[in-house]
Amino acid sequence: MGGRGEFPFTVRSVVLHTTDGGATWHERFFGSRLHEWGWKISFPHPDTGYVSLERASPPMFVLKTVNRGLSWTELPFEDYNEQGIGFATPRVGWVGGGDNPTFGTVDGGLTWTVTPWGESVDRIQFLSPTLGYASGAAVYKYSEGNLDTEPSPPPRASLVATPNPFTPRTTIHYTLAQATEVKLFIADPAGRVVRVLTRERQPAGRHRVEWDGRGDDGRELPSGIYLYALNAGTHHEMGKLIRVR
Repeated sequence: MGGRGEFPFTVRSVVLHTTDGGATWHERFFGSRLHEWGWKISFPHPDTGYVSLERASPPMFVLKTVNRGLSWTELPFEDYNEQGIGFATPRVGWVGGGDNPTFGTVDGGLTWTVTPWGESVDRIQFLSPTLGYASGAAVYKYSEGNLDTEPSPPPRASLVATPNPFTPRTTIHYTLAQATEVKLFIADPAGRVVRVLTRERQPAGRHRVEWDGRGDDGRELPSGIYLYALNAGTHHEMGKLIRVR
């Protein structure tokens, strides 16, 4: 897996397949979108595998095969920069990326939820269904004694921005269940942080922070789609903003 074309201008994602130990290779997937390439691959089972497709702007997808790599299906993913991908079982896995939180799935990639661990994760490796490691902003270890009873995704706290779309400013509202360290930031569609709005310890209760559409350097940002993300202790949540100038 990787890309075919001139990087980064005309490159498109590609997945190759071999049945003779690498002596010959056959193309099993060739992407339709420019500026996209296969970054990491994970096979939790001989039949089932996944590939993260890195791309600078949406739409984003993850590839999945259920027939040993002979054919691949695109699964929609969040508008975030994909890099590391790893699956403990055919249904339970994670995707991370530069300056991003980590997303997890418990249904084979059909839905994804922000997880309470991992930042800028670009490599995930499982040694068994109950033991794995990931590297990013730190080194993370996964060890679960039993994956037969998979936990449901954590409940989402209230996080909303109004107005949305907005010009020239919007207000982000959120509620904390308890006092904790809070980081609230704005990111572009590629996952790059463009403005840190809050980085401090805050008490439980309702909070509101205004964003004037400017980056950390004080310059007005162009119209387009942005992501606002809240890290509050072990809780992580995000939303999408549309800026109109």
